[in-house]
Amino acid sequence: MALLELPRAGGFVPPEVSSVPTRIEYGFRARLAGLSAEARLLLIVASADPTGDPGLLWPAAGQLNLDVAPAGAEADATGLVEFGTRVRFCHPLARSAVYRAADAGERRATHEALAAVTDPITAPDRRAWQRAQASPGPDDDVADELERCARRAQARGGVAAAAAFLERSVALSLDPERRIVRTLRAAQASFA
Repeated sequence: MALLELPRAGGFVPPEVSSVPTRIEYGFRARLAGLSAEARLLLIVASADPTGDPGLLWPAAGQLNLDVAPAGAEADATGLVEFGTRVRFCHPLARSAVYRAADAGERRATHEALAAVTDPITAPDRRAWQRAQASPGPDDDVADELERCARRAQARGGVAAAAAFLERSVALSLDPERRIVRTLRAAQASFA
């Protein structure tokens, strides 16, 4: 018997300590039960793109060979998401619940599809971030791209974004020397 399962004085067991957001998220996650694989994957694609742009969602779903009409109707019936001129989740924790319920392979495939349909000219930073999230391991090309994104973000005054780009570039760096330089730059950006 685990320590937390031991009765306390008077025979009472300590109450469950999960947070309210966690319990809400579990409630949203329960709505995924019984969905087809295609509907779940469509919801994962929607959750992986924070812009809510249907111009990205539907082409990415096509990249994943999803039959969007039935998958969209089934996903819409959950009440978790609304597909319209914007893709909107009923609550931020609903988006989080869908994304966290996906396994690593589903997330990578989703990010890869979103990267493939994101314009590298008009949205290079978003595309680089999607590519980074799709990467199963170290990738110097993606790490270099993230470093360029960090420079652009810093030039715009976006130190938090620069720190995020640099932290992810560290994780994807193969070259130990470049990893050290990127780690120091990420630390400086995080401090700023």
